[in-house]
Amino acid sequence: MGGKKKGGKKVGKKGKKEEKEPIDEYTEMRVEQLNSIQTNLKEQLEEAKIKRNMLQIEKDMIHDFYHNTREEIKELEARVRNFDT
Repeated sequence: MGGKKKGGKKVGKKGKKEEKEPIDEYTEMRVEQLNSIQTNLKEQLEEAKIKRNMLQIEKDMIHDFYHNTREEIKELEARVRNFDT
């Protein structure tokens, strides 16, 4: 058996376009300014992580309270059914 032939067109250097980097506010800044912005963004990230963790803990607590309450309701309904019989 022979090898498979690869199909498709070959793109030469003529077809390639160089993409320019977008110009934004950070390309013109000094290193000191970028470092201060970086530390500020890291602090914001840490605060966001802490807040997210707190919200997740609260969500889990609410879920646990709901689950426990449902179990208590089922137990009380079973008691009522036993009294009825």
